[in-house]
This record gives sequence, structure tokens and C-alpha cells, in this order.
Amino acid sequence: MANMDYKAFFEKADLNHDGRLSLEELTEVLKKKGYPESNISKWFRAADTSGDKTIDIHEFMVAMGQGTPEEHKAALVRNVFQGFDVNQDGTISGTELKKVWSEMGRCLSDDEVQRLMGEIDTDHSGTIDYHEFVKRVFPKLDH
Repeated sequence: MANMDYKAFFEKADLNHDGRLSLEELTEVLKKKGYPESNISKWFRAADTSGDKTIDIHEFMVAMGQGTPEEHKAALVRNVFQGFDVNQDGTISGTELKKVWSEMGRCLSDDEVQRLMGEIDTDHSGTIDYHEFVKRVFPKLDH
């Protein structure tokens, strides 16, 4: 699909013409094209690199492979963060950290979780926000 085709699709899917796609808008359009709703939701979360629960044209074009390498790196990092943010509240709790590590085959003790949280949660809020995550896990990308 050419660059203009992606933009035309975005405009068609933007049912309320606010310049952003909601999950509902994208689902409505893609379900009509035969895509399963579960796949649409996963794709939407990955494309929403800002974490604001909408996709703007820039995020959409990056997700369609039309972005710069830096944009793709940022999207990948956001996707990794979202994988740990199980409840999608924008932060990672100790419980979420333990759950995701367990799903990856590494069961952390409560002490290990507490130590990791202490190293990453630099503002001592009790959770890890996106910027703390990037700074600790992807330090070369932290600006």
C-alpha cells in the first residue's frame, strides 16, 4: 500500500474527523474488512506509542512501516513497556513486574521484585512510569 493509500485509509477510518483514531473507530472499519477484533486491539495498543488511547496520523504511518528508524525504535520501546503494564494504567507495579517475568519463565521472589522496583522507581512512587523504564532498561534511548 502506498503512502497516500495509508493516509486515505486513516481519513476513512477517522469517523468523527478529529484527526485521531479511537479503538472503536479502527475496530468498526477493520471488522468490516474481516479482521478479528482481538487482533485489532493488539495492533492498536502497539501503534498507540503516545499511550493516550488514540492513534494520530503520525503513529499510524509509523505502524504502517512509513516512519524513520528512530520512530520505529520508540514504538518498539513503548510496546515493550505496554507488555509489562498489564492493567494499562500507564505504570508498572511490582505485581505486574512479577507476573510478566513469571510468564517469561523466570519467577522472581518478593525480595527480587522489591530490589528491581527500588532500582527503577527513582521517584519512589511505588510504580515504574515510562520514563523510569526507558532510563533503566534502554539507557541509550533516554534523552
